[in-house]
Amino acid sequence: MRNCPSPHTTPQSATLMASSLSPQCTPLKHAYDKCFNSWFEGYLQPAIQESQPSNTSSTSTSRKTGNGINEEETRRAYSKRKAQEFEEKCGKVWESYRACISVSSIFAIIPFIILEAILNNLMSLQKAVTEKGLDTLLDQARRENPLRDPEPAVPPPNVPPPSSV
Repeated sequence: MRNCPSPHTTPQSATLMASSLSPQCTPLKHAYDKCFNSWFEGYLQPAIQESQPSNTSSTSTSRKTGNGINEEETRRAYSKRKAQEFEEKCGKVWESYRACISVSSIFAIIPFIILEAILNNLMSLQKAVTEKGLDTLLDQARRENPLRDPEPAVPPPNVPPPSSV
């Protein structure tokens, strides 16, 4: 695997990134993906070095390093440093992308919220009409004066019909 290039460092990687579920957020997603991939490669670097065949060290978590600190403490400190590094390098772009997605999600559901409100209002209106006895009056008005399709528009007698060109 040492001879294989990382898929994250190839020039094509930018074109292989997935789009955001909200198209207007895609540029932010790509910026975040690029930042994360760069940070993550650095995060994994010690693990990659540790797995190289030239390394003959033990993998025991209780092994002491040269300064008396055990490997587990060293890993914890490393992880904490890398988390801080992630926050410094990618935190703002992540928050921007997350905010974009949140706003986009809200705008995606607004039509359904409005439709639900309209239906609830119509049901309340229908209930009120029935409770007040107005439904029988409306039925009577519809029978006495039914809605009719409008008559086709007739051009005034002195206007010639439009010519077909």
